[in-house]
Amino acid sequence: RILARAAYEFAMDGLRRHNTTRILICAHHPASTQTYITDYFDEISVLDNKWRREVKVVRITRGIFRRDSHYNSYFRNLSQFRREISEEKYLHEKCLVIVTTYMTSLQLLSIIKCDDWSFTHILLDEAAQVREPEAIAPLCLAGKESKIVIVGDSKQVGPALVVLGQQAHENGLAVSLLERLQKKYKGYGGDAEQYLKILTDGYRCNEDITNFLSTLFYNRKVKSRVQVPTHPRAKFPFVFYCCDVDRTVRAPQEPAFDVEADAVLQQLKHYFHHRWPRDWGEQNMNDLSVITPMRNQVNLIRKKLDGQLKKVNVLPTYMIQGHEFRSVFLSTCEPLEQDGRSQDPLKSLCNPQVFNTAISRAKSLVVAIGNPFMLLKIEEVMGSRRRCWREYLRLCLKHNAVYFPDNYKIRDRIKLMAQIEAAVGMESQENSPFLIDKEHDLEPSVQRTPPSPSVLPKVVKDSVALLPKSYADVAKTNLKTDKGKKYEVAPVNKQLTVKDDDEINVSSSESDSESEKGESRDQYL
Repeated sequence: RILARAAYEFAMDGLRRHNTTRILICAHHPASTQTYITDYFDEISVLDNKWRREVKVVRITRGIFRRDSHYNSYFRNLSQFRREISEEKYLHEKCLVIVTTYMTSLQLLSIIKCDDWSFTHILLDEAAQVREPEAIAPLCLAGKESKIVIVGDSKQVGPALVVLGQQAHENGLAVSLLERLQKKYKGYGGDAEQYLKILTDGYRCNEDITNFLSTLFYNRKVKSRVQVPTHPRAKFPFVFYCCDVDRTVRAPQEPAFDVEADAVLQQLKHYFHHRWPRDWGEQNMNDLSVITPMRNQVNLIRKKLDGQLKKVNVLPTYMIQGHEFRSVFLSTCEPLEQDGRSQDPLKSLCNPQVFNTAISRAKSLVVAIGNPFMLLKIEEVMGSRRRCWREYLRLCLKHNAVYFPDNYKIRDRIKLMAQIEAAVGMESQENSPFLIDKEHDLEPSVQRTPPSPSVLPKVVKDSVALLPKSYADVAKTNLKTDKGKKYEVAPVNKQLTVKDDDEINVSSSESDSESEKGESRDQYL
């Protein structure tokens, strides 16, 4: 939203000054580039006659697009764009806006061969999610006077999670361009640091979802700027539906996945079978999504959907970035190792970065389906200090939003509810991030409202969270629970581990010497 508004202001300012304005907007996911067209630029063309007459907007895609789409006039594939450039179309436009992905932008360099032609403004969206070589690609289309804006959220899935191999990490490929620039600017201090801005306004999720994520991941207040009503059948925007509940945590067998798929279908029907909320406008089942870590579970759930529910999106966790939905249903069942560790931590909903990405896809309602004890066990053995599911369950318990299948007896439900409360430590919440000292809720340099175009920062960071101690430090001590129980921390030895800054790395060992390389964390903060 902010980048779309920035593009609008840049374009209008150029037209007022009679200057040539060429704007390139890059996003990591095609779905995000689509959003710029459908939700913003097409709407602007309806409301602003000057924009419609004098601004040329093009979305470049490497694939095909729907021929019957209302937005067809904006779309060009690479072949069409190459042919039109050879006819010198677009090169002499007074105001041009091109929207594409990072990788497709690299193709533009070979298509636009004019030495004196460059973009006046380059806006990089989702910059914390792409590897640095991808982020640099569109910068090849900049000139000496180009203005560059970089936006992203490093607390969601990014290079630290998807870049594998110790050598790749040692050579810096696990750090995004956004994170590298942020650290550089902080190191420079003085005037350089003014180009770092932290946004505190959210434009997607309702207030409760925004508050939960901002408290759990960013240690500061993010204010929801949109009025998004929740579902009238939900007491609270977060719901947990217990499925295949068993205190004995084990690797789920094939029937367990089928049981959970049936539970997902049951929950979809409970909320949306002839019950589309009036406050949500016209019924659109495509605005709902089921998210699960496993491709097999995706296929299983899709087979079970029938009628109107066939239009519901069913996506694996590694394909959800760039999307947003009115409501999200999380199917949490996944294969486990013998010790309860996820077989694929990079896709697991118990991975904090994946969890954050999945929850933040929802505008109004999140319904999680699964075994709460299994989720808590996975979080424990993965070694992350940020226990996302523990806090999620605490919130659901607090608002009476934990439910069981109809065939569970009242006595069994009461017993399981007490066990869940004990497992998440409802009696004592000393370690909960929801009891943060109010003095530290906001960083001093936060920006409460979007900047004016004249002072739009060159680097915008959606999120900065205080970094906890390293996993190596934690591993040296016995972690104590509220009741005095001690848990042994398994040594890190050639296996995927979640460090407590929520990055999954492949490393053979971790020691104090490694954590002391470069700036100390105290200096960084």
